[in-house]
Amino acid sequence: STQTQSEDYSTDLSAYTQGIAPIYPVYLRDKDGNIMQNSLGKMYDYGTINTPLGLARPAYPNSSIQESILDLQKTKAHSLNGNAFADVLFTSELKLTLSAATSVNGRRHFSTGNPFYGTGVEKKGTVSVYHYRTTTLNLQQLLNYNHTFGEHHNVSALLGHEFYKYRYEELAASKSNMFSYWGNHELNGAVIDSKSSASYATNYNTEGYFFRGLYDYDGKYFGSASFRRDASSRFHPDNWWGNFYSIGGAYLISQEDWFKSKAFDLLKIKFSIGQQGNDNIGSYNYTDQYTILNSNDELSLRFVDKGKKNITWETNTNVNLGAE
Repeated sequence: STQTQSEDYSTDLSAYTQGIAPIYPVYLRDKDGNIMQNSLGKMYDYGTINTPLGLARPAYPNSSIQESILDLQKTKAHSLNGNAFADVLFTSELKLTLSAATSVNGRRHFSTGNPFYGTGVEKKGTVSVYHYRTTTLNLQQLLNYNHTFGEHHNVSALLGHEFYKYRYEELAASKSNMFSYWGNHELNGAVIDSKSSASYATNYNTEGYFFRGLYDYDGKYFGSASFRRDASSRFHPDNWWGNFYSIGGAYLISQEDWFKSKAFDLLKIKFSIGQQGNDNIGSYNYTDQYTILNSNDELSLRFVDKGKKNITWETNTNVNLGAE
């Protein structure tokens, strides 16, 4: 696992330099050109018409180096990944493979606007927190079989099951009117809630059963067949499952005893037809969707979208014919 922490103060430097000419001072100066000071030290020019002897800036008023020094932005991130597998050998031809993989990734970012200088003054200091986390789990069970019948018939088969689970969580909140700015950068240190605070979570699960069989005769004639039955939580439970197949064959002509060619050392013709399923439509489209609103502190709903109960897997069919 890893954890990183960074602290930075930034703005769009290109936009700032285009909007602000180099004639605007960093510090306030008196009529003789001397830097003015107060009990805290040198006084910064805030670029407003209310600043004594200062010059009003065409953009970014009330912004100064002092604001950048006091405002805080901090990000903490974590990432945890784990994998495990085991092979069970029943015979030299039959093997069971079990595997599991999981991950947890997240980030927490918070920022403050100080109550002394700049944009946070009007709200008596602001604090904002943004947090997200993703968790995944993938489980697989694979049964492999390989066998040669006689001298020329080679067969292999794969039977498998897979389960995938994904969850995403997000929280964004902000408050203003901070009790004390120094050493207190959490939401509980301010009293006025922002109406934009929100959180949500979403889940996505898939499950599949699959089979694949391969056959070749003496390294010349090849055949394959596969079948999948997959389920996705993005569809209504009545339409979770979809079936997909593929078949194919190839003929390695250059393996024939009668094949003699100075121009080719390998010649193969092949054919296949197969299907793939696609569930990339977003979550919860099968059900009616609403936005929850505050109407003078009363609960209200706004209709967003009509659910499509019959929506199901998109199926793509590919046909390939070629030679190499």
